[in-house]
Amino acid sequence: MNKSPSFRSLVAQLYRVYTLERPTHFAASLAYYSLFSLVPIIYVAITVAGLFVDNDSASKQLMENIDSVFGADVAEMVVTTLEEVSEGNDRSSVMQRTVSFIAMLVGASLVFFHLQHALTSIWKMPHPTSRGTKQIVLNRLLAFVIVLFIGLLLVLVTFTNFVVSFIHSKFDIEAVGPLIGLGTTLFIGTVSMALMFKFLTNAVVGWKDVLVGGLTTTLLLVGGANLLGRYVAQGNFGSAFEAAGTVAVLLIAVYFLAQCLVFGTVFTRVYANMFGSGVRPRVKAEQHNIPKERA
Repeated sequence: MNKSPSFRSLVAQLYRVYTLERPTHFAASLAYYSLFSLVPIIYVAITVAGLFVDNDSASKQLMENIDSVFGADVAEMVVTTLEEVSEGNDRSSVMQRTVSFIAMLVGASLVFFHLQHALTSIWKMPHPTSRGTKQIVLNRLLAFVIVLFIGLLLVLVTFTNFVVSFIHSKFDIEAVGPLIGLGTTLFIGTVSMALMFKFLTNAVVGWKDVLVGGLTTTLLLVGGANLLGRYVAQGNFGSAFEAAGTVAVLLIAVYFLAQCLVFGTVFTRVYANMFGSGVRPRVKAEQHNIPKERA
């Protein structure tokens, strides 16, 4: 008689995956490429958000979030870089600004190309072969869509903060703001992670499974971001690296958050195979090895 999987068997399988497959190295590559994509992602997000809300409000909101997680030095570095890019665009023609935006879009999508590769590899799904040109092109277009989607999320966050400020000014209820902010963050994060697990990988997986995995991953990322924010705010961590302090803090922080994302990805795979509908390949490949989780 087969026993139904339990929480203990879930933890045991997570430990087994980390011991045998060692997926942690994907976090290092994601952190590395994030350094090159961070400024382009922020630039594209603010540009897209500026089509719907005040550009300064969107920029201020994003910088406050960066400051709360990575510290004032990183936020200042990002602001300085964005100002230099904006000043260059102001002196450029429409054609030059268009080319600049496309270049930023390509740079922003770089990390999502590698994120897609990491997710597919962790889930042991087949990668598109050289003959699967259509699938490769669709994957690249999907990465561009994700970058633009980040801009729309920034619009939602900015609007939520406006609602929180309005409620606070009318009713003077201090506890409402943090609760609405946390609820919005968990909702946006869960939906975003679920969509990422559902469509960014070359896998077929149920909505319930990706929603559970999305919520778990979001809780890890939010908790990790809060821990990073407290640590950076209390210590003079950057001074230990002298001139490279800001970049070192950014790299270590992004690496830590990438580890949270990797764990959430592994959890989603194991949960789906043990408790849900399973993870199946979306596209055919010459060779692939679908993981069978143990109960």
